[in-house]
Amino acid sequence: MGIIDAMIDVLDADLARELRYEEDFIRGLMVHLEPALYRMKNDMNHK
Repeated sequence: MGIIDAMIDVLDADLARELRYEEDFIRGLMVHLEPALYRMKNDMNHK
């Protein structure tokens, strides 16, 4: 969640405030980021 919070923090304040409470957005971003971060951590190709 820390990475997602940091990503949201760089957005426009009004948009960030709205997205923080969008459970579908947060869940979808987590589903997308989890395998991407795993690949990056393990120096795997992420095409």
